Amino acid sequence: MAKKVKDARVREGEQILIRFPPGSDLRSRLDAEAKENGRRTTAEVIHRLEQSFKKPTSAEDVREIAYRIEGRVQDLLRALNSLKS
Repeated sequence: MAKKVKDARVREGEQILIRFPPGSDLRSRLDAEAKENGRRTTAEVIHRLEQSFKKPTSAEDVREIAYRIEGRVQDLLRALNSLKS
């Protein structure tokens, strides 16, 4: 009989159960964003929660936010142009 291999990831820390509303696409959107950002879904949720509590306190923070927004706008423009083609 094959021996079970333990999962190498350690599951420590507090847990929370999240229920998404019926018909919500939040889970699939989180999964897609996590994949795009090279993170696991849990890491994506943690990152987004941490960012939601962070307030811009310096010009550098504001520049970083503006840079991220600019990147998203560029992504949207590329997607729009590909739809036109």
